[in-house]
Amino acid sequence: MQCVKPLIPLYDAPYGARQRQLIYGANVTVLGQDGAFSRIKQDRDGYSGYVLSTDLGPRVTATHCVNIGMTQCYTQPSIKAEITQSLPFLSECNVQSEQDGFAKTELGWIHLAHLRLKDQKTLDPVAFAETFVGSSYLWGGNSIDGVDCSGLVQLSCWACGIPCPADSHDQAAFFRPLDMQAPFQRGQLIFWTGHVAWISDPETLLHATAATMSVVYEPIEKALDRIATQGEGRPILRTSLNPKEVRYD
Repeated sequence: MQCVKPLIPLYDAPYGARQRQLIYGANVTVLGQDGAFSRIKQDRDGYSGYVLSTDLGPRVTATHCVNIGMTQCYTQPSIKAEITQSLPFLSECNVQSEQDGFAKTELGWIHLAHLRLKDQKTLDPVAFAETFVGSSYLWGGNSIDGVDCSGLVQLSCWACGIPCPADSHDQAAFFRPLDMQAPFQRGQLIFWTGHVAWISDPETLLHATAATMSVVYEPIEKALDRIATQGEGRPILRTSLNPKEVRYD
């Protein structure tokens, strides 16, 4: 099965709290049923939870994915046509034909400039994360309409073909640790208990933070002092993007 809605909540229990979100085309394994809900595990990262069964449907063989924060599906291959829905970054679809700069998919027509081949990757995860600057903070969010700290890291890694768990504590356990005293470098991750941020450059963090309820750049030293003052302590870990071991059992 797969997610057949642009963006759906993944709950910890039927009618429970949102833990994460699934995007269109995300393949899942159904583990059981509970009334109107299906208990599922997302194939890509092994994350499990509950979704409305009506938000799932048969898998479609994907050829392309959305390569921009959000794109639109049109009824015709024209920018003036009616929009039926919007798809977030990394949504996967099947391109059946092309016309006038648009791709015909199972959802309608999507501009080719907003798609890339499914297996084509970007090279710099921080560059992708930078496109989210100004987006709102959303606990468990996985799209440009709302994202949290670990969601921003996961999407950025996935854009580059790097496996990445969904939650910050799992990400901390997944990637190889670095010397905490080593110079900061772009592309490293820095972790606190319950929070993660990208190193954008040796003096700047990039993260989704509840402090501003948005995705922002922040001077590293200022962020370290602010977070410590809030009572959340000092960083506990710094990592590269090299996984210790890729397993989603």
